[in-house]
Amino acid sequence: MAFIAGYNTKIYVSGYDLSGFFNNYDLGANVDLADVTTFCKTQRVRKPTIADGSVSLSGFSDNAAGGATNVINASIQQENKVYMVYPAGDTIGNYGHAAAVDVDSISQNAPFDGITTYDVTAQSNNGLDFIISLHDLSAETSAGSATSHDHGAVPDRSTGAGYLQVSAFTGTNIDIIIEESTTNAFAGEETTLLSFTSVTTANTAERAAFTTTPDRYLRATWTGTFTTATFNVGVDFT
Repeated sequence: MAFIAGYNTKIYVSGYDLSGFFNNYDLGANVDLADVTTFCKTQRVRKPTIADGSVSLSGFSDNAAGGATNVINASIQQENKVYMVYPAGDTIGNYGHAAAVDVDSISQNAPFDGITTYDVTAQSNNGLDFIISLHDLSAETSAGSATSHDHGAVPDRSTGAGYLQVSAFTGTNIDIIIEESTTNAFAGEETTLLSFTSVTTANTAERAAFTTTPDRYLRATWTGTFTTATFNVGVDFT
């Protein structure tokens, strides 16, 4: 069995790597089931309707610039802040969870003989997406493409979303896309599954939806005028 040790967890929020501030997370995904049982039935029949999701993070308070408390407190009463969690790290092909959320609760506890703790809960506006990493959070200094990921058989779903976190950026712009291919050649046969908004500053995050069935092989590709860009790309199509 391939159990996962929690110490490798990566947590990205609104273009910041907050992994070093938290030591516990809880994710929730559920779907409302409407009762559609009719006459002449001897068993209940239900139909899935509205998907929902939630994220809870627990750790330690840090009010410095880029600290968890500073970043998350700034998002109170703001909509669709992008959260991404990778339980085993964000190496290409690793799975994770992501959502565009609204923070609904924060709490801080300061014992006189201990470290101040910090907890946050947030509710999703798109359920909970199950993502695959297509580019780990690392720096690029020129245009290029990441190693492609083979996600196996084409999924029977024609909707999904790409996720982007940019934690550092120097330059004019970087344009990041997710490309798809049926053969994995990426020799001209590939097409663009989705394009993220052009990035011009650090600490940027986005969830971008797509409405076509993705091909078997996917990769992240980037172009632009920049000196360095540190970013993570994930995709959901499950």
